[in-house]
Amino acid sequence: MQDTVHPSVLALARRVIDAARTGRPALADRGPRRLSVDRYRDPARYARERDVLFRRYPLVLAHASELPGRGACLTRDVCGLPVLLTRDGDGTAHAFLNSCRHRGTRLVAEEGCHRSALVCPYHGWTYALDGRLRHVPQLEAFPGLCVEETGLVALPTVERHGLIWVRPSVGGGSLDLDAHLGPLAAELDVLELSDYVVFTRAGALRKANWKLLAENFLEGYHVRQLHQKTLWRFFLDAIFAVEREGIHQRAVVGRRPAAEAEPADRPLLEQVTLTYFLFPNTHLVVSTDYINLIAFFPVAVDQLVWQHALLVPAARAGERELYERAFTMMEERTFSGEDVTMAEEAQAGMATGANETLLFGRLEAGPLWFHETVDEALAKAS
Repeated sequence: MQDTVHPSVLALARRVIDAARTGRPALADRGPRRLSVDRYRDPARYARERDVLFRRYPLVLAHASELPGRGACLTRDVCGLPVLLTRDGDGTAHAFLNSCRHRGTRLVAEEGCHRSALVCPYHGWTYALDGRLRHVPQLEAFPGLCVEETGLVALPTVERHGLIWVRPSVGGGSLDLDAHLGPLAAELDVLELSDYVVFTRAGALRKANWKLLAENFLEGYHVRQLHQKTLWRFFLDAIFAVEREGIHQRAVVGRRPAAEAEPADRPLLEQVTLTYFLFPNTHLVVSTDYINLIAFFPVAVDQLVWQHALLVPAARAGERELYERAFTMMEERTFSGEDVTMAEEAQAGMATGANETLLFGRLEAGPLWFHETVDEALAKAS
C-alpha cells in the first residue's frame, strides 16, 4: 500500500495525530442525543429500510477480481433478492436477477464459477453471459414467444474503483455512480483498488440489526474496552475523527506511533488507520498492507448477513503466511469475534426492554450522522 492519501484524508489525519500527542480526544460539537430502540426492533421500519436503501441505492456486491475473466459468474443474495454477476466475452460486468424467464428456476447455485453460457438446470433454456436468450428447447411449444425480449432481467451495474456496483432495482432505472459518490470518487481513485485482489472472503448470518454494524466502525470510543485482547495494543482509545462527505463518511483512528514525540519519519498509515463508509452498508478499512472490504445485508429486523473480503496488492498476493495471519486476526478474532458479537449482544439487550432509548455522546458523532442520513433517505423516498 503506497503511503499516498487524498488531501481531505491528510487534513483529518493531522487532527488525529495532534489529539494523539496531547492525549485528549476531540469531542464533537453535537451530542449527547438519544435514539429510540424502535430503530433496531420495528419490523415495519426494517421493511422500509430494505425497500429504499437496499433496492434504490448503489451497493458494492464484489471486488472486480472476483470476476476474473470471460465466463466468470458470481452469486449474491441482496436482502432476499438473488443476484447473478457475470463477465461477458468483451470483459463487461453484468448483474441480473438469478432467475430463468421460463419457470423462474435459479440459474446458478454456486457462489462462484465459470460458464460459457447460462443454462437453466430445469428445462435447458440458455442465456448468453450478457443476458440474451440464446436457445429454447422445442421452441415450437411457445408460439408467440419473442426471444429477443425474453432475456434475463438486468440490474443497473457499474464497474469502477475496482468494485462492482449494482442498483438492485427490479423496476429498471439507472445507476449514476458520480452522483452517488460525489467528491469521494477522487479519494477512492487514490486507493488504486484495481491493483488489489481478494485474498479470501468470509460470510455468516448473524443476529443483529444491520445498523449496529454501520455504527461500529464510525466511532473509536470502544477501542480499549472491546478490543483489549486484539487491536488495543496497536491503537489509541478514542483518538478518532470522522467527517461527512455527502451521504458517506471518512474516519481516521490513531495508532500508537501517532503519540510518539517525533513520528514525522513514519508513513502516515503507520500512524493512523483510515476507514471509508460508503452509504448505506459498506466499510473500507485501509491499512498499510491490505484493505478490509466489509458489507452487511439485512435479512430481518434482527438478522444480517456479514461479508468480509481481505483485499491485498496483486503483486504481493503470494505472501500467503502474512495475509492468512492478518485475516485470522481481523476476521476471526476482531471483526466476527468482537465487533459483530457485540452487535448481537446489543440486539439481545434491546429485546429485554431495559431501555426505550440509546444514548450517543460527543465521541459518537459518526453514528449520529449515519442515522440522520438514513432518516433523510427514507423521508426523501416517501
